[in-house]
Amino acid sequence: MGSKMAPQYANLFIAQLEENFLASCNIRPLTYLQYIDDILIIWTASEKELLAFHQRFNQFHPTINLTLNHSYSVSWIQPSTSKMEPYKHPYTKNQQAVRHFMWDSFHHIKKSFVFNQALRYNQIYSNLDDRNKHLHSLRKTFVNQGYHPQVIDDQIHRTEINRVPIVVTYNPQLNIIRKIARNLQPMLHTDTRLKEIFPELPLLSYRQPPNLRKMIVRSALTETTKAGTFPCNSNRRETCKYILCKDQVAILNTQKVYTILDYYSCASSNVLYMITCTRCSTGGTYITNIKSTPNHVIHQWGNTSAVKITVFRTCRS
Repeated sequence: MGSKMAPQYANLFIAQLEENFLASCNIRPLTYLQYIDDILIIWTASEKELLAFHQRFNQFHPTINLTLNHSYSVSWIQPSTSKMEPYKHPYTKNQQAVRHFMWDSFHHIKKSFVFNQALRYNQIYSNLDDRNKHLHSLRKTFVNQGYHPQVIDDQIHRTEINRVPIVVTYNPQLNIIRKIARNLQPMLHTDTRLKEIFPELPLLSYRQPPNLRKMIVRSALTETTKAGTFPCNSNRRETCKYILCKDQVAILNTQKVYTILDYYSCASSNVLYMITCTRCSTGGTYITNIKSTPNHVIHQWGNTSAVKITVFRTCRS
């Protein structure tokens, strides 16, 4: 495509070309969608008018020529639907190669290939006869790849299991849930409607509980925040006007300056806070720790018009 600007320039050029052409047409498509070099339209007029629309489009610009493939059905990556047929089926290319692993390969997820393909057919096919026919074709494909027929049948049968899952966070003490569900299943079958909803015993599924790795390692990068002490800007807090916005703490009568490494406000708890007197000529300071928020301490002091507060937890000189 040449330079980095070439694709963007081509997209802008085609977009303007399409906009000008469609504005000049008396009969337009019901839907016109374009992605890179593919165009999808839904045409509600006659086929003769569609061919005339295509011919006029190719004559609109001397170097732009489009190829027209039209039918009563629409095909894309997964399903293929048709206006004439009340069901859907997967779309495959004419020369699609078989890309499944051979059974003698060392991949440990070979059974999952069979299950995922069978599950895809069950989810996409709305016609039962077509689904069974393609599942039989899928079975032959995996047999030719060296898969054992019993393994294939077991994985295909797994996709037909429609048990309602009971999803709980894993705990060793929750194994009793399976026994409770088994004992209460006959009670559900006494009601006709519940028997249709829960024809089989519910499937107990465990959700992974929080572990040390999840608590320490994040899958997403944390947002960068400005380090220092800031007001929380809450209308309900009175400490915001006393907060001294700064990212360093200087200790009186010493040459030590500590840098605040994180973001803190008057709503932070379990922190150190430094109170600076604004009336004293020496600018006295008082540093202590609190488990609650500075706003809670402010209510206990009473008159605090002559102080400034700096909140921090860990510092580095």
